[in-house]
This record gives sequence, C-alpha cells and structure tokens, in this order.
Amino acid sequence: MLVLIAYRPFETPGPSAETGPVFVHAEKCEGYSWPECYPDDFRRWQQVFRCYDAQGDIIGGRLAEAGEHPEEVISDLFTDPAVERIHTRNVVYGCYMLEIRRVS
Repeated sequence: MLVLIAYRPFETPGPSAETGPVFVHAEKCEGYSWPECYPDDFRRWQQVFRCYDAQGDIIGGRLAEAGEHPEEVISDLFTDPAVERIHTRNVVYGCYMLEIRRVS
C-alpha cells in the first residue's frame, strides 16, 4: 500500500525548498536495493534534472529526453563544482522524483 505525503527534500528553508506530494510505502520497507544505480523505471520518462548548490539555490539544470542515459546527464552536470545535488522532476507536473548527491 502507498500513502501520499507532503515532502520537502531540503533541510533548510529557502526559495527553492519546495514542499510537494510524494508517494511512499505505508509500511516499513528495505528501500531501493541499488542506491548507486539510476532506477530503471525512470529511464523511460522525459524528465528535468535540476541542479542545486550547497545553499539549496537552483543553479541550472537540463531536460533529458526519454531513453537518454541519465548517468551521462548526471556526470555532465556534476562537472560544475558548484553543483552539490541534483533533483529529477516530472516534466508535466514538476513533481520531485529523486535526489542525487555529489560523492565527496
């Protein structure tokens, strides 16, 4: 069973700290089994990769077409040293899908 919750993927307040709807499992689960891999189910969708700096401000992004290799998009966006995290978002509704953080 899934439940719909309000979620804000930022720890600090700010203009980019949006709260929005996210579906989560109603019961405790193990979570995503392969956190080092991009989820296969998201590969088939056109999506926005939105970049944020250490303060949580939007500093760029990119539209990725359905079927485009997300690992290449992520790698390209992380060439900017100011990018600390990337959120993927649904193109039509802007909904948050997942976060990718820079590995130190």
